[in-house]
Amino acid sequence: AKVGLKRAEHILWAEADRSGLHAEKTTSGNSWERQEEKMNLLRIALLQILPQGSLEKNRQKGVCACIEAKKAGADIALFPEMWSNGYHVPEYPNRLRLESIPAAGEFVRTFGRLAAQLDMAIAITFLERYESSARNTVVLFDRHGKKAFTYAKVHTCDFEEERNLTPGEDFYVAQLDT
Repeated sequence: AKVGLKRAEHILWAEADRSGLHAEKTTSGNSWERQEEKMNLLRIALLQILPQGSLEKNRQKGVCACIEAKKAGADIALFPEMWSNGYHVPEYPNRLRLESIPAAGEFVRTFGRLAAQLDMAIAITFLERYESSARNTVVLFDRHGKKAFTYAKVHTCDFEEERNLTPGEDFYVAQLDT
């Protein structure tokens, strides 16, 4: 798939040809002409947004960013890593547990409902409350708000506070209705 990137305010766009019908041809010398006949693009909004300092403010800003991405034509909105808390990993395990949120909690469910309302897939990232610790997690919702999968980062760092996170167990693949 061909991928092109464009910068539009705080959203970085990735476009991928999902039809398999994209072709390029030489027009003269080393220049290339792009033929876009029957091209079916998948538009991914890579939300490059700054956290706001609280779970509720991050939820609100995330909702606004998804609405903006949909207005711009996105098929999928992808949040920065651990959006729920701005990638803050508390040093002490008891603080880690307090700052983590449940995968089935209101913060995550907000984005499932929003996916259905906007008719756009959303990958929401968060510090997940998990067993006795926490995980760096993403939940992917399809455009109908149905959860496609929950993935926790498998290869966590062995240094600084991230060493306190529980690693995920597998890599998931799912069909996604976009």
